[in-house]
Amino acid sequence: MKMIKLFAVILLAFVTIFSCNKSKEETPDYPDATLLLTTKPWKLLSYGFDHNKDGLISRNEESIKDCEKDNISVFNRDGSGIVMDNEISCEGNNKIGQFSWTLSNNHTLLDFTSGAAYITSLSGDNLIIRDTISDPVRLIVVYGH
Repeated sequence: MKMIKLFAVILLAFVTIFSCNKSKEETPDYPDATLLLTTKPWKLLSYGFDHNKDGLISRNEESIKDCEKDNISVFNRDGSGIVMDNEISCEGNNKIGQFSWTLSNNHTLLDFTSGAAYITSLSGDNLIIRDTISDPVRLIVVYGH
């Protein structure tokens, strides 16, 4: 009987010791889209219509102007954002513009006040969006850090 009690106490102590260890919180293999969008400002790198339908903006499809190459977009966690027309300003543009945004459709759709765009690619270094119009020729916009 003493042996059973001793075994039960040892077993209880063993279970208590190992069950009290804090389990490590699992972190996902990829950060969430909101975090990726809001961590750093995004610089406009390229945009144009994908006439050859290869999913990329080829040199002859490029529409970015020199005055847009230094534009920065900032996504804030509260769903607000600003676009800054920096050093080289495009004629007729405001120096700073504001926008609102949300993520929907399982973080694949970026909803803006003025419309929506599908997120084609989102990582720590790049953001590629395309329009939601069903026309086969798509507008593709590329941002980077």
